Amino acid sequence: MTDGEIVDRLRSEHSRLSAAELGGLLNELLGGDLDAAAFISYFKDAFPHIPLRVLVAAAGRWRPLGGGEGTDDELNQLLGPYLLSDRA
Repeated sequence: MTDGEIVDRLRSEHSRLSAAELGGLLNELLGGDLDAAAFISYFKDAFPHIPLRVLVAAAGRWRPLGGGEGTDDELNQLLGPYLLSDRA
């Protein structure tokens, strides 16, 4: 799967998945090799309206990326408003 296909898949799924679920999908699409840099890069490409500082903060805190103690609910609260505002 190409980077463009991954970005398209994230965009197509964002209306039905939470931010944490999108992160899980991204991890799956990358073969279980998701890290903070990839999370930031793919989310920024898929959702350019999310401020970079918000993505960096999210990646630094979200537990599955090994950066901190942030839960899925916290990630959803942080990124949810940006994803909801983009839903048609």
